[in-house]
Amino acid sequence: MPEIEDISQTRKRLKIEIPALAIEEKIRQALLDVQKRIKMPGFRPGRVPLEIIERKFGKEIEQEVIEEIVTEYYARAIEETNIKPVSMPVLEEEFKFERKAPLKLTFLVDVRPEIKDLDYSNIQLEQSEITISDSEVEEVLKGLQENRSVYEPVDEPVGDDDLVVMDYEIPEVNMTYSDQVFKIGTDLFPQEFSIALKGLKKGESKEFEAKFPDDYRREELASKTLKIKVTVKEVKRKELPAIDDEFAKDLGFDTLEELKNRIRENLLKKKEKAERFRLMGELLNKLVDSVDFEIPQQMLDDQLEVELEEHRKKSPEQLPSPPHDMRDESALIEELRPQAIRKVKASIILDVIGEREGVEINEDDIKGYIIELSQRLLVSPEFIVKYYMSDAQKREALKTAVYENKVLETILDKVTKKGQK
Repeated sequence: MPEIEDISQTRKRLKIEIPALAIEEKIRQALLDVQKRIKMPGFRPGRVPLEIIERKFGKEIEQEVIEEIVTEYYARAIEETNIKPVSMPVLEEEFKFERKAPLKLTFLVDVRPEIKDLDYSNIQLEQSEITISDSEVEEVLKGLQENRSVYEPVDEPVGDDDLVVMDYEIPEVNMTYSDQVFKIGTDLFPQEFSIALKGLKKGESKEFEAKFPDDYRREELASKTLKIKVTVKEVKRKELPAIDDEFAKDLGFDTLEELKNRIRENLLKKKEKAERFRLMGELLNKLVDSVDFEIPQQMLDDQLEVELEEHRKKSPEQLPSPPHDMRDESALIEELRPQAIRKVKASIILDVIGEREGVEINEDDIKGYIIELSQRLLVSPEFIVKYYMSDAQKREALKTAVYENKVLETILDKVTKKGQK
């Protein structure tokens, strides 16, 4: 029977003893498994003596057996003692394995703290009124109109945002280009191109000087001020379709009013989803602020490492280059500590509530979460799946995120929401 000792509210000392007989039996079974499949010169398959196999593979087999049996007995001890680990156990001291002797192990296990007075039944959230204005609908219509615009040739001088088909040459560097397409105002060429082209008509030419930037993509032009001759071959101007019933029909709707109604519905769904997301964030903050309890140190250390890694990705220039200035990194860790504490508290609270509410997740929950996350991040669901399936730790993080999201969804429907229409 495992022994358990309280070190603090969030840390236990767990002692287990694995009988020598159980270890020897697993080692023997592993040797027999190797015997069945190994081939060695001078022996028929499956007939290599165990003594030879043990001499050749004994240490490797012992290592595999110890890892397997320790995992097995640790899991059994956790179940028998009814403790809830929140992180990987740590061996308090190294052990030395000896054949035909029991294996005694002492683990330090961080556990979920008991949270007293966790009451979320009276939390109140104020839901914002959601409305869709005519101007918002018009803005979407203009975006659709813009997407269906075309550039048509015009017999007029070049103006802002026009497309110009041109020939140009730079004699000093012996460059000549034909039928180049350039949009007025873009930075594909130095701004002198836009200035020189504006006002020209088809067939007209102009000579001017242009200063190419130091980081220009063509090395032979970078940092130089050069004379350029340009000839306009064609001027094209954006033509926007009229926003009418015909425009709506091109988009699969019978009338413009039907299209507007669909836009309004989509905007409403988007705002409702954003509002629910905001309410979930507010709910989580209220839950974290409502109770206080001791945080498992290992959970906090792990979260601080995550925060530190995220900070490195966002602003590597703010971290000291190796060798690290430990004073700077220590200061950064202290800066990140408050948000790490809140995230750990939130995770523990949601775990407790999820258990209380009987929340469970399934494949549909995971698929739905991935789709919603991909829409929020503007990436494909396949990208999200590939990221999370790349290793076991990320897969577990995905399950945790889905579970915590479902817990929040569950209790959000139970709390009072003021200001609802």
